[in-house]
Amino acid sequence: MNARKVVVLQHRVLHYRVAFFEELRRQLQGQGIDLALVYGQASPHEAPRGDEGQIAWAHRVKNSFFKLRNMEVIWQPMP
Repeated sequence: MNARKVVVLQHRVLHYRVAFFEELRRQLQGQGIDLALVYGQASPHEAPRGDEGQIAWAHRVKNSFFKLRNMEVIWQPMP
């Protein structure tokens, strides 16, 4: 039987979402499903809020931020 896996890509993890991802991982493990979470960091505009969370088992990547006219564009690499 092939292992089942779910991958979630998040721009960043907010502190109040940490418990959600921890519980989601626990619930999925109980069903034989592996959860992979890939997340980056806040943009320079968002960083002053100080609302980021950390998840030890998740994979953190370095986002790149660009201004395109009046929009902020995020490049998030996928490992």
